[in-house]
Amino acid sequence: GKGNNYYIETPDNVSKVSADELGGLLTCFAQDIVLSLKTHKGASVTNVLNDLDVSTRQDTDGELITDVKVGDIYAGERRDIIVRLEFEKRPQALPRPVTLADVTVSYRAMSDAKTKEEVSKVKVELVKTAAEATQEPDKEISEQVAILEAANVMAVAKKMADEGNWAEAKSFINTSSLGLHRMGTMKSKKFAAGMERFADGLDVSY
Repeated sequence: GKGNNYYIETPDNVSKVSADELGGLLTCFAQDIVLSLKTHKGASVTNVLNDLDVSTRQDTDGELITDVKVGDIYAGERRDIIVRLEFEKRPQALPRPVTLADVTVSYRAMSDAKTKEEVSKVKVELVKTAAEATQEPDKEISEQVAILEAANVMAVAKKMADEGNWAEAKSFINTSSLGLHRMGTMKSKKFAAGMERFADGLDVSY
């Protein structure tokens, strides 16, 4: 239809391309968004699952801060950032939630071009045993974690295939897709099906 062709390297680039094509129908709400996690003593960020620019620095008090550059966001858009934290074992349960990290989101608002910040805290409740935990794992977060990890598998598998190890790449993909099928959500099954189509194509491509 005489449209434009784009190479979208990561899902986070979809909104920018869409905004460019729609010519302003999607309005940029905020620019230069940075998510900063300042972990407290005994806690640390082990991984940011999203394919984003991540860096670390030390605060003046010596505590570690992890900065995640999110980029721009458009009106009506939702951006989920999945971060994995770990913390040291505590000798006893506590009667109140414990703060593991302070979270600051800084951005430049397009409404007045001013830099703004939103601050919140990551808190957990410490119990004696896992059996005492009252909350079930969040299904939406579990789904996003599984899909982001599967996307990383795809990147590794593609590198394997490019190096000529296409049989290993296919096996790697199929093993990961089984986990997505077991999750049983519509989105996880759809992603797994896409992985399997890619794996089937390795026989032809390589």
